[in-house]
Amino acid sequence: MWSNTASQDAHDPCQPASEPYFRTATQAARISLAPGETTTVDLVAFSDQPTQGPWSIKITSSWGQLQDRLDLTLCRASVQNGEHVPLVISRDPGATNDSTVQIQSILGNVTTGWQLAVGN
Repeated sequence: MWSNTASQDAHDPCQPASEPYFRTATQAARISLAPGETTTVDLVAFSDQPTQGPWSIKITSSWGQLQDRLDLTLCRASVQNGEHVPLVISRDPGATNDSTVQIQSILGNVTTGWQLAVGN
């Protein structure tokens, strides 16, 4: 059963849950980045229970036109609860549309996700 309260408290919104809930996310769901600019975004790893080790991070972007693609550089690809990882995002000088960064956290056969919108 979906629980808004659990979700707001950084727990698995599908309740009851017995496994650790983990995710790697940003502070905001959207950032402003002009075409041709670069910025660094702080990714924060969190879990509501011990995860018995680190989880992997996979970063991808989606875009409609080739010039709207993002160049993404992640300093490392595994994290544990409470760790911060810088993500460098560069936007093509010819970009005209917004793009989305998908941040996947993978532990065993469980994957959680977060999206970050990037645009003007």
